[in-house]
Amino acid sequence: MFRVVLLSLATLILVILASTSPCTNGYQIKKGVFYTPRFEMTPGISVVKYYYNSDFPRGHIALKSFRAELVDDKGQVLPYSDSHNLTIPDLIESEVLPKVDGFIEVENSRPCNGVNRPYFGLGTEMRGTPTVVPDPYGIEVGDPAGIDERWIVVVHAIDLRDTGHKIQCAECMRDLYNVTLDQFGKPLKPDYKGGMSCCYANCQCKVKEDALIVARGVRLRYFLEWADWDTSLFLPVRVHMLDVTDQLKKFKTPNGEIQTIHDCKLVEAPPL
Repeated sequence: MFRVVLLSLATLILVILASTSPCTNGYQIKKGVFYTPRFEMTPGISVVKYYYNSDFPRGHIALKSFRAELVDDKGQVLPYSDSHNLTIPDLIESEVLPKVDGFIEVENSRPCNGVNRPYFGLGTEMRGTPTVVPDPYGIEVGDPAGIDERWIVVVHAIDLRDTGHKIQCAECMRDLYNVTLDQFGKPLKPDYKGGMSCCYANCQCKVKEDALIVARGVRLRYFLEWADWDTSLFLPVRVHMLDVTDQLKKFKTPNGEIQTIHDCKLVEAPPL
């Protein structure tokens, strides 16, 4: 049994709806609504959850649409004033290879391959901006020979209730999170004003003095549309994640492994 299978047993995604629509342009659209397992949030907390082997349409398919939202225990959508989503959901296709050291992640088609791996949801707030792939294109997924495909849903959310500075908390400003180390235990640079290194899992943004620390249950609800793959109907889409200008540095670790560092910087545009 592959290691990824063992990781996934406690994190099954609940499918509550699956349906089909009439044929469109020669193919039938299938639709599904999915939920991640429930997790809890308290005011000011930053939550990061990884759900391995998430339920996802199986077989050789063309993915046509994806959107997501955070909901409470009653199924009500969380308002933007109460929660902020960072890079959620990162839906990552994973290939499980027949080898003892587990699985590898499928990366996008460059140029930020290896740095920005996700296929969907990358950005500071992706609710309200669904991913729709127009005809005749589709994101090709499914069952390459000798490989067992799985999907990972990554949820990163910040509870903004009773925070005195909602925007600054959403932007992960360092002075409100009072952190000195990043998620890897390395000291933050003195000039680092804020960002992802200040709001990793369990970091706490400053809340009001009279804040009521009440936990609430949250799930990620996501919607998918897809069709059976047909080479006569679909052209495969290559997924590219674009980022700010990036300078790649490579170096060798003491044990001989090659590591990379990506430094983002502004560069004047060349004359046209």
